[in-house]
Amino acid sequence: MAEQISGTPAGKEAELLGSLRTVMPTLRKRSEQCFVNLFVNYADESGRDREVQPDIKVFIAEEGDQVRIEITDINGSPCLWSERLFESLWSEKGGGLGVGLYLMRQLITEAGDTLQAFTPTQEPMIFVISLPRSL
Repeated sequence: MAEQISGTPAGKEAELLGSLRTVMPTLRKRSEQCFVNLFVNYADESGRDREVQPDIKVFIAEEGDQVRIEITDINGSPCLWSERLFESLWSEKGGGLGVGLYLMRQLITEAGDTLQAFTPTQEPMIFVISLPRSL
């Protein structure tokens, strides 16, 4: 099941592949700020080039007792510093503080969940969040 989400700020669109019913009971018990940080950071990074608008795909899948959430900016550029993304006080943005992704990973890890970033060769980065289906 795919849902198209439009009318987001600045005319950006996102495609949701999966069911919100799968993940919502778990997300309600998680810090919404974690997901806000990730989406805002992704939109900031992918929006650097005014010629290319972000096109974010969110894929949700149940894998046994886990829910896997993959977030990809289809039009994004490969990340050259993926190993540094979650470092405290590191930012490739001139105005960034370097705390958003660091704090997000800390909160997710403390809850027993995982947050990873994958950078396939010459393709946009993929963030993957894994969390239990129920608490």
